[in-house]
Amino acid sequence: MAFCAPPKPNCGFLEHGCALYGGLQIRPNVPTSATAADFYIPQFNLAAHWQKPFLVPHSIGFLSVLTRPLDWSSPNDVPCRPPGQWYFDTPACVLKNRNLLTGLLDEDVEDDVIRLWAVNELSSRESLMEFRVKRKEEEDGLGRDWELVGGSEEETRVEGEAGIDDSMICERSGKDWKRDVTALTSRGSQRLLSTQFGSSLDDHPLTTCRNGADRFGAERASTSNCHSGPVACLNLPSPALQLLAWPSAGRNAYVLIRTEKSLCLYNSEKKEINTLYSSRMQYVTPMPYMDEELLMMDQEKLVWYGGVEQGSARLARVKCVGNIQLVCPSDHPRIIYVADAESVWMVDLRDGTSHGSILYSVPEFDDTRDCGLLYSYHDAFPKPKVQHICAFNRRPRMLLVVTSNKFNLIDERMPGVCCIEQSHSIADGGDYILSAPSFTDSEHDGHIYPFYVIRNVTLADVQQISFYDHAQAKQWSSLSHVKRLPEPADIARFLDEQRKYGIRISKGQQRRLFGDGPTRAIHVQDGLKSRDSRERHILFRMVSDGSIWYEETGVEDDREIEEEALSKSVEKVRRMVNEIGDVRLVSSL
Repeated sequence: MAFCAPPKPNCGFLEHGCALYGGLQIRPNVPTSATAADFYIPQFNLAAHWQKPFLVPHSIGFLSVLTRPLDWSSPNDVPCRPPGQWYFDTPACVLKNRNLLTGLLDEDVEDDVIRLWAVNELSSRESLMEFRVKRKEEEDGLGRDWELVGGSEEETRVEGEAGIDDSMICERSGKDWKRDVTALTSRGSQRLLSTQFGSSLDDHPLTTCRNGADRFGAERASTSNCHSGPVACLNLPSPALQLLAWPSAGRNAYVLIRTEKSLCLYNSEKKEINTLYSSRMQYVTPMPYMDEELLMMDQEKLVWYGGVEQGSARLARVKCVGNIQLVCPSDHPRIIYVADAESVWMVDLRDGTSHGSILYSVPEFDDTRDCGLLYSYHDAFPKPKVQHICAFNRRPRMLLVVTSNKFNLIDERMPGVCCIEQSHSIADGGDYILSAPSFTDSEHDGHIYPFYVIRNVTLADVQQISFYDHAQAKQWSSLSHVKRLPEPADIARFLDEQRKYGIRISKGQQRRLFGDGPTRAIHVQDGLKSRDSRERHILFRMVSDGSIWYEETGVEDDREIEEEALSKSVEKVRRMVNEIGDVRLVSSL
């Protein structure tokens, strides 16, 4: 059933405003005593119409820092990116699908332990670090604190059997993380030597780990989670552009590393890194339901697929008629989505040369033929282009097509029909888009699917858009307008505006405490065991200076504890600034 939407041009001239509800649909099986807010399903701004703003995935309080690459307590160590890193004319091949943070939930551990892999943006991007993140034992109703931990006893035993001891671990300094010792195996691949760090802290601002190195300018455990470091580090053959992790059979986990010159694969069980493809790749992703099989597109716009153990010599090429610019897997292991600048279609890998089945075509943006003779806007706007295609996370048959000015929800069962068209103002549709795991709305029998978009150069930030799947009505709605997520640096701006908290931070201290620059990489982790029966996801973010921050997101009604969570976050920041000593504290107004 379609929405009863206003005709063009009365709905914003082929657009819709962010405050509009769009079309309306009667909600099925609604009780007669229901109010108007519950009686209808709007096309846009569903959370506002239902008067439930908490349905938009959100967090309460401030972001929390997980680790910093520099000694934040020293005034001499201020993060500063070298000039020329983010020119406005940076090649699109360097920015497209760039994301240097990924992770997995460790299924072999009873407690919630997350394995994070990251490449520091404030570096040459040639070192891959692995972190272990664990929830702290103390827990309250306002969210959870997480901390870095060392490697497991099982890994230590495996390393001992492999002949790896403390003498093979090199020292690191807080200012310059040196590369770990690597040894070439008989097959020519690099073997990763894990590094174990102590977790004990003393009263000094710098903590010495068992390898004798200063740890990241480790902070006190009462105010931060930065007292532990990476459990492993390995060298990369060239600067990294994207990291992507996915689980495999047994204890194994794979990490795809797309670099500027090659495509590499890290095997966590064998502790090996191998080169799968010896030239630059523009896109790579694992195939669903096919263990150890990849889908990739090289710089010549040729699409390939095959197993990770087969090598590049045995990859199969996807033969398709058309100028392919984008590629994306579907929920079927042998059907993929491909796109050029104007169209999106499905391709069956079992065919020879496929012509595909058209799913979506970009409409003529200035086409006003159905607006009547009163309106004439010939050549008013340029025709938009398809910038990204992204399949929904664990939602069959649904695809998000991002053009230069809109988000388009496509159901492959209805070719040529858009379930939802949501306008945006993100320049060129962003550089990287992530389909996050869904939330469940048990009250209305629906599911919420959030998406995150990163832009690196023009108006660099990370933005969020969420869509709601009405299971009973078999319809989709957008929950709200596109939202810009607050950055760690916004904490200082908030405290500067809210003088009642009595904290004033200088510009130099802001860079030391809250990082330098916007978010450059993200990872969303689900599957966590919640003690309060709330469905929570963790959004990890890495900013320009290489520091990693996190926040817990959810769709529960937490408006009653929002003020208390904010006060707790402010006190945490107050303890942080008290440690560096030279931040001005003013009396409360």
